Amino acid sequence: MDNAQSNIPVLYSDDFQKELSCPPLTEDDAFNSNPNLGFITYRLPSISTLFGLPKGMFDNYNQMTFDLKIKIFDDLAQDYYYLNC
Repeated sequence: MDNAQSNIPVLYSDDFQKELSCPPLTEDDAFNSNPNLGFITYRLPSISTLFGLPKGMFDNYNQMTFDLKIKIFDDLAQDYYYLNC
């Protein structure tokens, strides 16, 4: 977890019953993060980018709710685990 860029935000949409893996953190996100102190800075892409659908598909939504998890690579186990937020 020392390298912020190796962490992948994962969102679960209650509205669509779908889990979405977000793009990895950028260099700017990593620079503004400090996983050793327990925080990661991340700017979400647009909703249409996240779902891979045209913007118009979301015109009927005023609000969407997501559960957030962070997918973290464990160097020792050489595998990923999830941190619930």
